[in-house]
Amino acid sequence: MILFSILLLFLIVNSEANLKSLLNGWTVIGYNPIYDIDYNRIVAHDSLIDIKSCINKSDKSRWYFKSPLIKPKLLSFTLTSYMGRFDKLNDDLKPVVVKIGDNEHVFPHIKFNGTTTKYYVQFISHLWTPPLDTNEPFSIEILGDWTQGNETIGLSDVIEHQRQ
Repeated sequence: MILFSILLLFLIVNSEANLKSLLNGWTVIGYNPIYDIDYNRIVAHDSLIDIKSCINKSDKSRWYFKSPLIKPKLLSFTLTSYMGRFDKLNDDLKPVVVKIGDNEHVFPHIKFNGTTTKYYVQFISHLWTPPLDTNEPFSIEILGDWTQGNETIGLSDVIEHQRQ
């Protein structure tokens, strides 16, 4: 029983250290978001809504969670909304973006309605627009600014599954 308790304690401490290291280097970029990072999540909030006109209420500038340079085969993460109305989404959403040089590659297969959801992003060329084909490390940007109003979004449970 003592051995089991020691093993369980080791796993818990080791898991917390791994979570912290997974978000090490992540930040929030884009149009003036306010954010906070703790050991297993990043929470960001719109500080200002930048609309083009009274007719088009979509934010002109968006904010994203941005990774350090990574080279995954698969990336899994969880998005949570702590505040926001998801009945009025911004136009032309780019849920996950990889920028390599002047090229922007979009993974369009993610929808978010504000409920806590776990996502899996595969780095298979034909799933991206345009196709993503690189062996070099890159940064990933995950959309945080989904709505036409204020929102507070959390990114957590980030796991980078390595290439073989």
